[in-house]
Amino acid sequence: MGLNIINRLRSGRLGLRVPQFGIFNCVLFFLCTSLIFFSCSSGEYGERKVGEPNALINESSPYLLQHADNPIDWHPWNEQTLQKARKEDKLILVSIGYSSCHWCHVMERESFMDEEIAKLMNTHFINIKVDREERPDVDQIYLNALQLLTGSGGWPLNAFALPDGRPFFAVTYLDPPKWLDLLERILKMEEEDYDSLIKGAEQITEGIADSEPISQLIIPDEFPEDPLTAAAQNQKELLDSLGGGYEYSPKFYYAPGLHNLLDHSVLSGDSDFNEKVHQSLWNIWAGGTYDHVGGGFARYATDREWKIPHFEKMLYDNAQLISLYSKAYRDRNNPIYERVVHQTISFLNRSLLSDGGAYFSSLDAESEGVEGLYYIWQKDEIKGILDPEAFDLFTSTFYITGNGNWEEHNSNIIYLDKERESKMLNQNYIELQPQLEKMREVRSNRPSPRVDEKILTSWNALLISGLIDAYKSFENPAYLNRAISVAEFINENMIDENGNLYRNFKDGTKAIEGFLDDYSYLIRALIDLYQVTFDEDWLHRARNLQEKAMELFFEEETNMFYFSNDPEGTLVVRRYEIPDNVLPSPNATSAQNLLILGDLFEDDEMMALSKQMLANVMDEIEDGGPFMASWAKLYSYLSHGVREVVVIGPKADSVRAELQTHHFPNAVYLGGLDEGTLPLLKYKLQDDRTMIYVCENRVCRLPSETVEDALKQLRLQDLTQIVN
Repeated sequence: MGLNIINRLRSGRLGLRVPQFGIFNCVLFFLCTSLIFFSCSSGEYGERKVGEPNALINESSPYLLQHADNPIDWHPWNEQTLQKARKEDKLILVSIGYSSCHWCHVMERESFMDEEIAKLMNTHFINIKVDREERPDVDQIYLNALQLLTGSGGWPLNAFALPDGRPFFAVTYLDPPKWLDLLERILKMEEEDYDSLIKGAEQITEGIADSEPISQLIIPDEFPEDPLTAAAQNQKELLDSLGGGYEYSPKFYYAPGLHNLLDHSVLSGDSDFNEKVHQSLWNIWAGGTYDHVGGGFARYATDREWKIPHFEKMLYDNAQLISLYSKAYRDRNNPIYERVVHQTISFLNRSLLSDGGAYFSSLDAESEGVEGLYYIWQKDEIKGILDPEAFDLFTSTFYITGNGNWEEHNSNIIYLDKERESKMLNQNYIELQPQLEKMREVRSNRPSPRVDEKILTSWNALLISGLIDAYKSFENPAYLNRAISVAEFINENMIDENGNLYRNFKDGTKAIEGFLDDYSYLIRALIDLYQVTFDEDWLHRARNLQEKAMELFFEEETNMFYFSNDPEGTLVVRRYEIPDNVLPSPNATSAQNLLILGDLFEDDEMMALSKQMLANVMDEIEDGGPFMASWAKLYSYLSHGVREVVVIGPKADSVRAELQTHHFPNAVYLGGLDEGTLPLLKYKLQDDRTMIYVCENRVCRLPSETVEDALKQLRLQDLTQIVN
């Protein structure tokens, strides 16, 4: 397949394979040339002033609207803008970011509000602003260009392209002098050596296209456990034994990887492995990326031990971590995990819940123009808030200093003092909850970070799955009700009369057609909803969306799914997006969905396609680490077997709920008060008795009537004995 995931693991970056064609001429130019001032003449858009609206004023994205009063003549990404670039034969500047990005705001204030810089950009470039969260397909192309050039990525992402959109250079944040210098260098090169720009664009575009070569490989007759064990062992070795999480810097959660490790440790019965996963979860919680005062997780840590967060809070991180800590609670009934889940859901309900029932995208990293200001504390300030008798307990639990534990701001980020014994910290933490609530109430009076009020289907779908996992673990009906509310919002507002799913919703309108992640995450969420309600309507909605995804994204030559539909052909490369990252692989999620839907509906074509997709990438799983974790999960279904758990009869709901408080990674639940329409339920209903059938790959053992007996069967490695 040639994804070369090893490069990701070695670098700890989000990059991908760099083609072996040497250093681009344009890069050599930027590295070697001396500063040459380029004198520009005024053009049609050169005299735009600060506060004069540009074309972004008609957009709905909060990020784009933040740039609508820039003196730069920004345009949204669309076919009309690209036609303008081709017609005027101008270079394109694609500037990509997102609403909660701190350095995006810094660059806007410093450079994009500067009228001298604006004059240069307006005269010589077609300037396009992109919200990466609304248009991940566009972001992928230019992020890949940046990674090919530099080996790393980030935002704000500023990519320079030919009039046809092919990128030839890209950078992230630059201060105003360096940004102005770069603009002048590019214009000088355009004037004197345009052929080098063309050559660089050709090479970079070729590199992007070659980074995901897919071959349709033969489906194996069997899926032995050995490759799965080797993959888990390799991933285990990437765990940071001191700080927790993975040994990359900066510290992202890579939640799909941690999910996979937890599941594998349970399936394999490896207690040492299981302990390492739980220790990682404890370390992540104990650090400063988890908001101990208000709940919820920041996007990543800048240090090894999770102490110093990058403060923006994203819905997708919190959704996945709700799911992860809920599953971990089912494995070990640690009350800390319950607090994490409860507080994180409470944070989302306070800060990101819309009036319509779905959730906004994120909270900004900064308030009052200062990163992290909302979250930091002075020691004396804390002392003045807490009950007098609680202050000593607080300072023996959290690492707080008079000068601050965050030297950059001489303030304190709230994280646990891990020099102390963990059991004592856990006990103190629970006791200090009323004091932390007092701090939250005081903090709520501070100017709060800005909310990105767009609603994204894919991220809300992740939250549906997270809320369902929380409901399974804690049997709180409010969590299930919230999940249903989100699903109904999407059904009513994000799907048109032809069954097409849309990605974004804001101010009563949907504007962008859905991508593969929107479809695949939502399909999985609907499958999850069925398993806790036994309402087959959720499954039928999932199957309908899967059929639509086949229509829009499926590529027959490779038997994989493209990430985007791109009916207008605006993208220079159409990508698949195979690996996991901070989000699950859309293709791996699709393959899992096909397997489970195929299993429940007894659709062998769906199941065969799932196996084909896995075969195409199987060579990458063993060494793929957290970046191939969702594919390893699919492999696990096929290696260990799908465990169908049928619960049918008058007490089906209560029996199902009791079973689901235990963690069985490969279990799929189906049933209800009657036999419904699913093939495996046929002939399973027995008068007024509630029966539990434990099956594997649709072959069932003799039924039981008690949860205890069913749990014994579920814990068996081999279900081939005594089948009916």
